[in-house]
Amino acid sequence: MDYNSLISAFPKKWLKVIKQNNVSIQTKEELRLRLDIKSILITEIKCSDYYKYFLSKITEPPTAIKKWNETFNDDNDE
Repeated sequence: MDYNSLISAFPKKWLKVIKQNNVSIQTKEELRLRLDIKSILITEIKCSDYYKYFLSKITEPPTAIKKWNETFNDDNDE
C-alpha cells in the first residue's frame, strides 16, 4: 500500500523518464541513476537534481515571450 501511494505521487512524465533511464547495479550497495551525462548514486540524489534535469528538458519558450513577440513584432531591439 505504501509503495503504491509513493508511486502514484510521482508525475507520469517522471515515471516514464525514470523507467527509460539505464540503472546499473555495480555492487549490492551501489545503485546509480543516470541523469543526462551524470551518473549519481541513488542514495545521494536530491530533489534539486531531478528538478534541474526536468527544467533542462523544457523546450517551449515562456508564454510571456510569445505574447511580447506577437504584440511587438519589431525586428530591432531598441
